[in-house]
Amino acid sequence: MNILIVSHLYPTPNDSVPGIFVHQQAQALQDRGHSVRVLSPTPYVPSVPYLPDRWARFRDTPDHSRIDGVDVSYPTYLSLPSYHTLPLVAKSVRRSIDRAIPNLTSRSSFTPDVINAHVPLPDGYACLPAAQRRNIPLVTTVHGASVYTSARNPLCRKQIGGVFDASEEVIFNSGVLLGEAESHFQNLSNAQVVHNGVQLDVVKSAPTASLSDTFPEDRIVVSSVGTLIDRKNHSVVIDAISEIESDKRPYYLIIGSGPNRNLLEQRIKSKGIEDFVHFTGYVPRHKHVLSKLKAADVMALPSTEEAFGIAYIEAMACGCPVIGCEGEGPSEFVDHGETGYLVSPNDPEAIEKILVDLLENQTKVRRMGKNASEYVRNNLTWAENARKNERIYRSAVESNLRR
Repeated sequence: MNILIVSHLYPTPNDSVPGIFVHQQAQALQDRGHSVRVLSPTPYVPSVPYLPDRWARFRDTPDHSRIDGVDVSYPTYLSLPSYHTLPLVAKSVRRSIDRAIPNLTSRSSFTPDVINAHVPLPDGYACLPAAQRRNIPLVTTVHGASVYTSARNPLCRKQIGGVFDASEEVIFNSGVLLGEAESHFQNLSNAQVVHNGVQLDVVKSAPTASLSDTFPEDRIVVSSVGTLIDRKNHSVVIDAISEIESDKRPYYLIIGSGPNRNLLEQRIKSKGIEDFVHFTGYVPRHKHVLSKLKAADVMALPSTEEAFGIAYIEAMACGCPVIGCEGEGPSEFVDHGETGYLVSPNDPEAIEKILVDLLENQTKVRRMGKNASEYVRNNLTWAENARKNERIYRSAVESNLRR
């Protein structure tokens, strides 16, 4: 089957982290014998020096690349700041995709049997005209931001609803996210849930990072992986750790970057725990993130509006029990007390209690870490995700042919 994936979230030759989950799915589909091509719409940035890193990344992205055997094209579009402009940006992405699909077909003789757009806006919206003109079935995969953020904007909600109606199948990465979507959109009879996965060979090959230059090796290390924004609730973990007696207090490794770093640093200073917390900053290589997870003992991220949470299952695959929030995506795969813990949102006391218990029982940490890695290995791999997506693609193609 010829599968065209369209995703503005996708790695580049210079940065392997953005959209790594889409890339790993593409690899798994190719491993099943399918021919996969990727279009990753990228903001146009002129070739000028001294740009901030975020914009320099777009400027330096090539037109085409081949990443781990997957052919990727990066058609450009005109972008605007702020998610409030997303309805306009989506139209720009649509024009870019309208040009890119014929170019792809003529350049490589690749004719898609199915198009899988990752996120309805802008990607699914951008694919609609091209898919309809060429009578190619559209499958739309939904991640959290489309429902938790974009759907709150009336114009975005209208565009997303149109994508859902026009798609043969709509894939949500969790039942939690599907339930939230049903509060915004009336007809989702074409919806299915397929969990994300982990690339086990990549986890296995990642070396364990040394933290000896960061923390003394005399107590456990708690990690968090995620953008430093409000809903990730790093501050709740900071508050929990600060309440633990200093002679028992765990170290806290914060992996990632984001706008809240200064606020978090101020909070750490006000709690007097500067010696116990380390920020890695942005880590541009995915394997280095995994290496740091392997060096930690526990991963705590009590985030809200968490559709699924790949960071959790990657930590579990690395042998870390995890701490997430009740009622969020991780509640679908974390077995409380066996592979991790689920706490109420904004509850530092609960996290403190869990960490103190684990500090006093290293055997329990190791047992839960083993349980976590075994669960992921048996249930949450990209190979399993690809098998389920393949079935959905075939159903979409068959439904389209019957019309």
